[in-house]
Amino acid sequence: MERQYCYIVKYQDQVLHWVRTKVPIKCTINNQSLKTIVLKCALRQEITFKAHEEERKLMQKLSSVMGATIEPQSDLTHEMNIAIPINLPIVYNTCPIIQIQYIVTAKLKIPLSFDLRLNMPIIITNLPINNEPSKNGDAPPAPGIITPKF
Repeated sequence: MERQYCYIVKYQDQVLHWVRTKVPIKCTINNQSLKTIVLKCALRQEITFKAHEEERKLMQKLSSVMGATIEPQSDLTHEMNIAIPINLPIVYNTCPIIQIQYIVTAKLKIPLSFDLRLNMPIIITNLPINNEPSKNGDAPPAPGIITPKF
């Protein structure tokens, strides 16, 4: 009996994104199974709190988007955009007890089977980097954003 499989390949042009913009996602899916599968993408925030050699993680879904439906025995390339919320807390790894990480997750929902997931960490900032113009114009930082003092 031939083994059936499906896989996902993700292409991302950049890992640095600005608040108030969208993260472009391009997925190539090869569904060699006999099941119809659904692509979903989400932006997640993982906050790690550390104290006295202990740590606690808090995971929260910030936004999500429903992708394409992939028929059995087919290939598909699908592009999506996930919105980055306006008022995200941004910590520039200057705080030893709080770490915030943002992750884009592409997931294939497969009926009566385990879902396939691809996690891609991204960097979200509100500052211009390498002479890149700010996508926010001259707007002040959103509430809750911590700007580093250099």
